[in-house]
Amino acid sequence: MGVYVDGVYLGRQVGQHWNLWNLERVEVLRGPQGTLYGRNSIGGAINLVTAPQGVDPGARASVRVGSRGRIDAHVHTDANLGDAFAATLAAGVNRRGGLGDFINRPDAGVEVGEMREVFGRLAVAWCPAPGFSLTVVADANDGDNGLNPYTTLIDEVPGGRVFAAGYRNADVSDDPYDSNTGQLDQTRVGNAARGCGGNRELVGRRAAGPQGDRQLPAFGVRGRAGR
Repeated sequence: MGVYVDGVYLGRQVGQHWNLWNLERVEVLRGPQGTLYGRNSIGGAINLVTAPQGVDPGARASVRVGSRGRIDAHVHTDANLGDAFAATLAAGVNRRGGLGDFINRPDAGVEVGEMREVFGRLAVAWCPAPGFSLTVVADANDGDNGLNPYTTLIDEVPGGRVFAAGYRNADVSDDPYDSNTGQLDQTRVGNAARGCGGNRELVGRRAAGPQGDRQLPAFGVRGRAGR
């Protein structure tokens, strides 16, 4: 199953853990889709389509607060930059405190289930003529979160290495915060990614902005790296 944003392929799973605040629609296509989307879409394709640039000029912001110090702050702007250019910018911060300290690593510097995330996406469209449009997009996100509470099923996997080492379900702590995480690097869950891509479009010019109606296949590759 291939995942695409405006027709551009997301090559790594980590690239799918990010925010799209100006999402217009989600297209779910039954596979195989190799003719249009290539060999990575035998099982089908999910295409996330964002709102066109310059169609709805203005700015929007939202703030959500909740328990455990939760605060989600997002902003989105859309503007026409003259007759030929339009741009959208979306950015945000997500924060929420954890559920408690790791029993085996109280020095982790992060709590169990804590969330820290920042993201941004910039898209610029150029329409020099009524029949041509070029869109270039850059995005990035960075997440540094605490490992969520979990338990280990040992008896259910008798062929596993933990079972072979002599451990059983009875050895697992009843405390969800005691995940037997003695290694410091296992207390954090990172999600850092960045990429760029583009689309060329055959358009009919709109009064509201330079974007149009008919889209050709996207070009370029979105490169993303994570941890």
